[in-house]
Amino acid sequence: MSQAIQKIPKQNFTCFHLLLNSSYKAFKLHPFLKDVQHPLNPVYQRKRDARDQTGLWWHVTVNSKSAKKKVVKSWLRRRLRNAFIESLKERGVDEDGKLVCDAKGYKHTGILGQMLEQGQELSLKGSLNLQALNPLVTAKFADVKKQTGKVVDTMLDRLEADITQQTVGRKAVKRSIIKSQWSDIASRRAQQHVAYSYNPRERVEAVALAG
Repeated sequence: MSQAIQKIPKQNFTCFHLLLNSSYKAFKLHPFLKDVQHPLNPVYQRKRDARDQTGLWWHVTVNSKSAKKKVVKSWLRRRLRNAFIESLKERGVDEDGKLVCDAKGYKHTGILGQMLEQGQELSLKGSLNLQALNPLVTAKFADVKKQTGKVVDTMLDRLEADITQQTVGRKAVKRSIIKSQWSDIASRRAQQHVAYSYNPRERVEAVALAG
């Protein structure tokens, strides 16, 4: 997942800074978790450990240089959060990163759509931090959504690529096993064919040895 995000040119994200990791990291709690002397460190350690490592962990922060007033920071955080949530929903993903199969809404295609129709559960995975930057103040909401949409599209592409790779790998193993089984069968049949070329008195003993 993180490798896929790196393929997107950084200049495409002017309204926020992106941190994406394929593993589960509590970016928001990092300052408290890093400082073992902090009085709240044990509390947040337990909070992180108790959280299920499933779906997509994501949250929005505001760069300290983007705004100083609390009310402005709250507005920026809410604006970026709303843009990301709408981008998720428009692509058939809920706020936890779970792909939804809704006949009235977005319909997934390809291998993702096939798996959802079969009743399998799919979800984006990992942790994501969106940090609001100065341009978010004046940017049009449609432009903000365009940028957050690219993030969601890339995560979906990465999920599909991972599933495809796993499927191809399983099929290759299955073909290898079948090929090995057929090879064993062919070998035994060849041995039995040779055994029946002996005279009648030797056939029973030869077939027994071949088995």
